[in-house]
Amino acid sequence: MTPFELKLTTGRWSGAQFPEEPTTGPALMALHGFSGAGLDFESLIPELREIGHFVAPDLPGHGTHLSSSASADDWMSGLHDFASEAFRRPFLLLGYSMGGRLALHFALRYPHLVDGLILVGTTAGIEDGSEREARQESDETLAAWIESNGVQAF
Repeated sequence: MTPFELKLTTGRWSGAQFPEEPTTGPALMALHGFSGAGLDFESLIPELREIGHFVAPDLPGHGTHLSSSASADDWMSGLHDFASEAFRRPFLLLGYSMGGRLALHFALRYPHLVDGLILVGTTAGIEDGSEREARQESDETLAAWIESNGVQAF
């Protein structure tokens, strides 16, 4: 995989892509999970011989972007701009865990850009209100700990 960097109006995006010069085959963008990076998908490359352009960006606060105060809407806008620049055509979207939730929301917001959706270790959310609230509290406690101790300690 080859590292890349794009400077867009919504910010700087980096990650990894394959091949270095895209071909006309299908395009695929992969979104990593929490505390991951675009390079997490490097082991998939041998299986992607038919893919013409594979891109795995580092999501805000991850990979080469370890500090970020971006909101979910900022992530959506940034991903839209990124995908529009990287592909300039509809693409397959793969998301793992947190990246899968982001991929699901992206596909719902921009269905004209997504040819197909692959979700791994992802759900649409917790239906039960009390379970959802308990998970949110747990996530906020973990987030505060990570903010205090750093992602590397996590």
